[in-house]
Amino acid sequence: MRPILLLVCAASFALAQKKPFDVETMLRISRISEPALSPDGKLVAFTVQTVDLDKNTRPKQIYVVPLEGGIPRQLTHDGTNNERPRWSPDSKQLYFVSNRGGSAQIWAMDPDGGRTRQITRLSTEAGGILVSPDGTKIVFQSNVYPDCGADDACNQKKLDADAKNPVKARVYTSLLYRHWTEWQTNRRSHLLVVDTDGTPSRPPAPTPTFTPCRSPGAMRRKSPSVRAVMTRLFTRPTENTWPSARSSARDTRATASG
Repeated sequence: MRPILLLVCAASFALAQKKPFDVETMLRISRISEPALSPDGKLVAFTVQTVDLDKNTRPKQIYVVPLEGGIPRQLTHDGTNNERPRWSPDSKQLYFVSNRGGSAQIWAMDPDGGRTRQITRLSTEAGGILVSPDGTKIVFQSNVYPDCGADDACNQKKLDADAKNPVKARVYTSLLYRHWTEWQTNRRSHLLVVDTDGTPSRPPAPTPTFTPCRSPGAMRRKSPSVRAVMTRLFTRPTENTWPSARSSARDTRATASG
């Protein structure tokens, strides 16, 4: 009987020593996302997000690992948000979005993390990048003023005016007036195109998906009059201007988005 009691006591002591899986333990777990396989099939780029409780931040960095397995290698160290890794067709460049310069912009680097260079310098920032199959262009998302489009001087002027305006009241007459933690403003999410060598962006066009031949592309566009309940699918060549009402539009009312 005594050996059994000793065994039970030892088991209870071991369980008491084991730290429970609490909130702090969960926050120490790194979160992996956005895997992107290089076209040559050798490397996988991905992002790792950690939680810094002391600074109340969630830094995100880009890593690569061989497809056959191995030790992941961290490529980015500057900035607190490095995301959306996308490969060039020849696997010799990685394009990504980083806030290392103080705002979210498109950057490029070698697969080993060397020779980083900044591609965009927009007052309205950049995100959601896609590289064209021929590797010459990058389509990205930016929240611009509709009457400014890709004119960054115009966007900067309006941003400065909004910042200096003492009136901060908001008037909304329709949905969507707020998305998660952000208020809907006078700016709209549009697409811009920039050459991979950094040539200035072209006028905006409503989220593309490149077809294998690069042209035309497919995109989603919300109807301005009913932004909260309707999204339409358009196709258009990447070299053309805005799609017209005669574009190949398919209503997707069942997939309401906000």
